[in-house]
Amino acid sequence: MKSQIAVVISLAALAGCTTSSASQNTGKSAQSLPANYRAQIIERLRTKLNDPFSIKEAEIIAPTPISAGFEKLPGACVRFFAKNQYGAYMGQDIYRTAFKNGVMVPSGTVVQGMCEGTWQPFSELNGKE
Repeated sequence: MKSQIAVVISLAALAGCTTSSASQNTGKSAQSLPANYRAQIIERLRTKLNDPFSIKEAEIIAPTPISAGFEKLPGACVRFFAKNQYGAYMGQDIYRTAFKNGVMVPSGTVVQGMCEGTWQPFSELNGKE
């Protein structure tokens, strides 16, 4: 009897954790990319990379939903080749970015399958080499 009561209490607690799809599509989750999202990405990478002017073959997928914590935010995935601190190209880098209230937020590393969609040229990110 006690085990049946424990199961009922556990199920009741779990039922409180569910949300309807209507509530998930309202409020902050309904944000869109800011108009200057490409400029924000360029600015971030220009300050983050060792040699941002060596970027070549830059491509972007946008918009794409990005998981940031417990919410889905509008974002973009960017891939390119850039030189490392030794001046060598070591392979393609992929970054994902999310935006909240029009500002880029940290969104973690990219693993296979996180960036799905059609890659488009992102020529304004390419360096001058």
